[in-house]
Amino acid sequence: MQKAYPDPQMPQPHVTVVAPPQMYGQLPMQVTCGNCKNTVVTITTCENGGCVYLATIIILFVCFPLFFIPFLSDSCKDVTHYCPTCNARLGTYKRL
Repeated sequence: MQKAYPDPQMPQPHVTVVAPPQMYGQLPMQVTCGNCKNTVVTITTCENGGCVYLATIIILFVCFPLFFIPFLSDSCKDVTHYCPTCNARLGTYKRL
């Protein structure tokens, strides 16, 4: 009986492991950067998004002088996560 050994001349199949996408939240979190492959705690920044503009429109109709408040409040803004090592954008948490 002959054992089947892989032929060293034959190319071996390449296995690629794909990680599931990260679910980003409001707070910095520990992730592996897809760009530099380091395990890091993300840096977060708040940016205006759909929730800010929707809240502004609603406040315009309810109490016009206070329409600017959603632009000052981080609780209405989207949160973008960045890698502190290579500054790559890793993902965004959208409020709306």
